[in-house]
Amino acid sequence: LYSSRFELQRSELAPIDSEAQLLAAISMERARLRKRSKWRPPSPDDLDDEELELVGTVCEISLTSELVASAAAGADSRALCCLVREYNLDPNAQDMRTGHTALQAAAAHGHTETVAGLVELGVDVSDVDPDGRCALWLACARGHPNVLALLLDLGPEIAPPLDDGGKSCAGQALRLGHDGSLVALLNRATGAEGGAGVAAARELLGQISQDDAAEAATLGHFDALRALRRYEQGSWGAEAPPAPLVGQRVVLHGLQGR
Repeated sequence: LYSSRFELQRSELAPIDSEAQLLAAISMERARLRKRSKWRPPSPDDLDDEELELVGTVCEISLTSELVASAAAGADSRALCCLVREYNLDPNAQDMRTGHTALQAAAAHGHTETVAGLVELGVDVSDVDPDGRCALWLACARGHPNVLALLLDLGPEIAPPLDDGGKSCAGQALRLGHDGSLVALLNRATGAEGGAGVAAARELLGQISQDDAAEAATLGHFDALRALRRYEQGSWGAEAPPAPLVGQRVVLHGLQGR
């Protein structure tokens, strides 16, 4: 053994003590581990104002993600309320990864009790995610009629606005075969008093495109199509009904014999 390649190239064949080198390496490693074990996170007194603000922001982002993930998993609403109050979180804050608020996450996954608890906490039901979808839109499109009914009781809006991609929640429910949420939405619309029912139902049906109906027929969602046809053939007062969506050849062909 030689002490270095340089010495070897110079033909300086100086022998080295392998045992001494091993002991030195062990000593250095022990020193490194001792230093590492003594490390402690800095206290608030060790940080300046900018560093404290940065740490606070990181903690808030992490806790908001935990809040939204818990809501999506259907966590007990009391636990969510405790989390919000203990850390003074904004219940309407969006998760940086999903873009959803806690309410939107719970509504999208159909957790009715969690949604009810968040509503009692005072969340804004009209908030939208980065795609322009509110909790009512998500509950309808994902096929959660119980959550949908709860959210419909909170405000006069029956037909949520289209999302940023121009899609309606009723059209998405039809495409995905969620006849329960589609019927719940149309029932609430036609159940409105006076001419408001006709106007609300017309607005909802106007948001459903022929492409939505054709896609539902192609995928075999005939229960949803039958529900839609019943409303298209319903009473519309003195006004003429809207153009039939279930009158297309592709849709009728799919419904024949079913």
